[in-house]
Amino acid sequence: MNPSSESEIYLKYINIFLQYLHVCLVALIVLVNLFTSLVYVFTWNQHSLAGKAFAQMLLSRAFHLIIYGVIGLVDNAGWPQKLPVGCLVIGFIHQMLWMSEYSWLLAVNYDFWQKFRSLASLQKRSVLDQTKRFWKYFLFAWGTPLVIVSCFLVADILFGSKAGILFSTFGSCYISWSSLIFYIIPVISIFVLASVFFSVLTQRAILHQRNESASARLAKNSSSDISSFQLFWKLSMLMGVNWIIEFILGLLFIGVFAESSEGNMPMDAKEHLMYLIGGLVLILYMLGSACAISFMFVVKNKTGMTLLNHKFSYICCVTTSDV
Repeated sequence: MNPSSESEIYLKYINIFLQYLHVCLVALIVLVNLFTSLVYVFTWNQHSLAGKAFAQMLLSRAFHLIIYGVIGLVDNAGWPQKLPVGCLVIGFIHQMLWMSEYSWLLAVNYDFWQKFRSLASLQKRSVLDQTKRFWKYFLFAWGTPLVIVSCFLVADILFGSKAGILFSTFGSCYISWSSLIFYIIPVISIFVLASVFFSVLTQRAILHQRNESASARLAKNSSSDISSFQLFWKLSMLMGVNWIIEFILGLLFIGVFAESSEGNMPMDAKEHLMYLIGGLVLILYMLGSACAISFMFVVKNKTGMTLLNHKFSYICCVTTSDV
């Protein structure tokens, strides 16, 4: 056996191991995110608009990762060639869920800025007002990704392989590298930058109001809102770093796979190994951030205990969550 064939066999086994490791870690991330989001769903009436939006965002992430896993399965089953319509639907849902994670983050940060930008806005808002605002953000956070992905789906249908929006040129239901350049990276980058922008504005507004004597009488009313914002500030930072990693890996993958994609060639073993290692870095960070988010929002914030108190009041008794 020559050295080149031996190295190819080793690469093959390493790729298979990394693929199974990916599946296990992604499944663990999905379970953690589903656990955190379902705790908030089961205590829905105990939460403010921010807590409800948080549950929506984590559900988007969990199902985004589930679809990501489904894509791997259907690719191996030959769906891109056998069932192109089914592949299109899966790709559509995957991209919409991916964008919606960050559109929900933007909606929450914008709402906090609206809340803290003036002293008058710190007055307690009615339940009806919160409900109206939630549905406005719901339409934005789900509607914007739906419209954007639909527009590029139409472009894909009209221009075919030249657009390369939903079908990867190396035989996969996953997004092609050209789509990352033209709209996934720019759109999500705008969502992330806007979220950070409104977070910084909110931090400045809180510091400004703390220095005003007129805000002293509102301190008690706004303390829970400030605590909620501090949680979402940390969440925004975690999501921002997550996107930076995705952004860098996306650019690296574009450079590695562009030549293969243009030639309609499958990835070779080394390219696939690079893809899996890069993906593993992102998945490990996502697992760490998912655990950190669950600890902050469920354990430290006592939301899990609120659920236990609500369902099993004879076992424990704790205060309700601020978020």
